[in-house]
Amino acid sequence: MPFRWLALAVFVGALFVSAYHRRRARERETIPRRREGGAMMAARALVAFPLFISPLAYVAHPPAMAWASFDAPGWLRWAGVGLGVVVIASVHWVLGNLGRNVSETVLTKESHELVTSGPYRWIRHPSYTAGMLLFTGIGVALGNWLSMIIMAGTMAIVYTYRVRVEEQTLLKTLGEPYRKFMQTRKRFIPYLF
Repeated sequence: MPFRWLALAVFVGALFVSAYHRRRARERETIPRRREGGAMMAARALVAFPLFISPLAYVAHPPAMAWASFDAPGWLRWAGVGLGVVVIASVHWVLGNLGRNVSETVLTKESHELVTSGPYRWIRHPSYTAGMLLFTGIGVALGNWLSMIIMAGTMAIVYTYRVRVEEQTLLKTLGEPYRKFMQTRKRFIPYLF
């Protein structure tokens, strides 16, 4: 069963790359999460816990999650691993382009700048796209439909709540340049969503 270990490697790799960029961005300025308020902190916890726990539970003890498995052919599971590896590189690309603007919150830093390079040339929220693809790849690699359903539900919550709050904050901070940025780029997938 190499797929569970490969899925874990992909997950840890993406977390490592993300942590590296977040740590570098905090060297200049940090936004305490408590400034977001209780509702956003609770929403983050409610989304993150099921999103992370399902694939990690499968990796830790596959028999306990056997009820959520689907019979995926080997080539499809390898495609899930490949997608995950591509996402690790894309996380580096996304967060590298954000640079010091990287934040764990929906709030903006005092020195926040509008980024229009790299993946931001095509979409407004490539980090969310990367997250969606990461958990899709992991779910496919594990052959775990529960992970994929949780990911879809999480993205629906992110789309309807967090992204809207984040965009309102960016509009207040960056003004008309961000409004033009919004008008010329889709949220998650170029030319579609």
